[in-house]
Amino acid sequence: MLLEPLPAVRRHRRDDRAAAQEVAQDREGAQSEEGAADDEHDGAYPGHGREEPRQAPAPHGQVEAALARCRLPRQPARRPWPFARDRARRHQTLALSEHPTHVLLPALAEALATAAPGVDLRVRGFTNRNEAVRLLDEGLADAAVGVSPGTEARILARPLFRERFVCVARSGSPAAGCFGDAAAFAAGRHVLVSPEGDGFGAVDEALSELGLRRRLGVVLPQMYAAPALVARTDLVATPMEGVVTGSGMAFRLTVRPCPVELEPVEFHLLWHRRSDVHPAQAWLRDLLVSSGPRG
Repeated sequence: MLLEPLPAVRRHRRDDRAAAQEVAQDREGAQSEEGAADDEHDGAYPGHGREEPRQAPAPHGQVEAALARCRLPRQPARRPWPFARDRARRHQTLALSEHPTHVLLPALAEALATAAPGVDLRVRGFTNRNEAVRLLDEGLADAAVGVSPGTEARILARPLFRERFVCVARSGSPAAGCFGDAAAFAAGRHVLVSPEGDGFGAVDEALSELGLRRRLGVVLPQMYAAPALVARTDLVATPMEGVVTGSGMAFRLTVRPCPVELEPVEFHLLWHRRSDVHPAQAWLRDLLVSSGPRG
């Protein structure tokens, strides 16, 4: 025995043709009693206008009718409501590591003061990508800027800017002579910037492929301290070019290309998928991209 739990099946039993007509009427938002009456006297039953008892359709017809009623027209995706930036009173939180803070934040704050004076910023720091993802997952940051886009489906990303590595030594220091080849470079005393405190970086990996190893004179977590440290010693360092410029110490340094091949660092804007269409957050991301450096 076929159970009839669906509303369409519990209705007065009709033949398949009448059920299809009713589905079409429901989709248009109107059901005509007159049309239903016409169906009862459309010649499908004998009797010349005399109403006869209806015959129940086959079970599969009932199921098809019920399923057809469930196939509603696909609704268009809801568009996000507009962000009234000129009237907004809110704050938004960015998670930034050290270098993006120097590169992006001044220009972003300037643009924000003009475009949305009622929006304030909160900045949270992090030292590794996993920490940035945690801040996004827990809703503690609306967006983050990090090095790797990662592979998590819930974390969306777009590239922001690239930085190439350069070698620096104090102007006039004999240490500047070590930038001519990889062997001389490895023989110098180096500064390694490692927020995680590791003793092995990109330069060490490149040297190891050549069978070389460098001496680490200083390992520190703050990259913007490295140019000032080099400017007062005979140490050498391999910072990103933007760090040298942003440190204000470039005039005291000899800057040269690296004698070993190093891939540029690409910084990405990261955000959680759940906030992808949030109007205020999407607008802030666009502003961050437009006010940041090119390339």
